[in-house]
Amino acid sequence: MTIDPKSIHCVLCSSGEHQPRVHLDPIERAYALAAEIHRDQRYGNLPYICHPRAVAKVLQRYGADEDTICAAILHDAGEDSGDSEGTMSIIKAEFDLPVYYLVGDMTRKADESYEEYRMRIPPRAHPIKFADSGHNLSGLTPGDRREARYVENLHHCWPATRAALPNMPFWPW
Repeated sequence: MTIDPKSIHCVLCSSGEHQPRVHLDPIERAYALAAEIHRDQRYGNLPYICHPRAVAKVLQRYGADEDTICAAILHDAGEDSGDSEGTMSIIKAEFDLPVYYLVGDMTRKADESYEEYRMRIPPRAHPIKFADSGHNLSGLTPGDRREARYVENLHHCWPATRAALPNMPFWPW
């Protein structure tokens, strides 16, 4: 499947009350890299890129900066690439350091339990984890075993998310 990296433009840059103007080049590059990494993955019955795009879109809608939007698009890249170290090297070379650090914050290490990973995520990355967990939760069927984990993440990440993005509601999906 070929995905046009310019298609992120229509998703993230429509006009809206809380949407800051952003320079698209880094966002387009993040989208192109994420689309390549996730090209063979699915998110339910959709191409996987729909998930990081939705996470980035909700953050952008409520005022996230360009680095956070790029990191949101790339938030699963380290874990899903099959070469976390190589992927992180590409991100470090291609993007500003805040993007690299945010993606690193969102990347679970092979030897970490989920709880260790969740507690390690610093407040600067909480808006991404909040949007990620909310989007994941919005697609679950009732009784899914992951529901409690995502709800816990929402509550854990909400204070830092609210401080960073004061216009964002608790449930923007």
